[in-house]
Amino acid sequence: MLQMATTLLMGCGGATRGCAGGSGCPEGMVPIPGGTFSMGEGDPTQQYGGPAAHEETAAAFCIDRTEVTAGAYHGCTDAACGAVEIGTCADGEEHAQYPRNCVTWAQADAYCRWRGGRLPTEAEWEFAAHGADGRLYPWGSEPPDDTRARWGGALGLRRLYTAPVGSYPAGASPFGVLDMSGNVSEWVGDTVGSGHVVRGGATTRRCRTTCR
Repeated sequence: MLQMATTLLMGCGGATRGCAGGSGCPEGMVPIPGGTFSMGEGDPTQQYGGPAAHEETAAAFCIDRTEVTAGAYHGCTDAACGAVEIGTCADGEEHAQYPRNCVTWAQADAYCRWRGGRLPTEAEWEFAAHGADGRLYPWGSEPPDDTRARWGGALGLRRLYTAPVGSYPAGASPFGVLDMSGNVSEWVGDTVGSGHVVRGGATTRRCRTTCR
């Protein structure tokens, strides 16, 4: 079991791969057709508030179906991927199917570029998480429970450990993207002020699809 620690990188985005509609994405990635949607709902001045509500348009792109695994990241041969401190973080060999946590934004960016992709934009991430129907969570607007995400359960328990990627298929987004709430938080390509943006919940943090 792996203790959750800060952030990982979400599956890489792939608009640069020229994917559109329902075909053309590399294996392991999901095609997102793009569209106009309502992004954000929170107060950006508050912790986890997310962007203020506004209309946003995303062009067609691809995104990884699951969070990047420790095993996949372990295979990166780009020096910029760098070493990840083991301990409370996933070991690339022993915990190969767990999400790659404990990486910096620069490491996440380097890994996606090494794969020939990039980190998704914040708008792409949110659209992949909830589509255009206004749902609060990837699976809909029903309250979270222990079948949909790796995070605090019905009794408010804090989940201190991550789960192997794809362990909660009932929590899939409308496009079939997994693990977009709970497990680990995820880097995207955007910045706010001097910092890079993190999206999604984590094992100890309940979070709607709109919050940062």
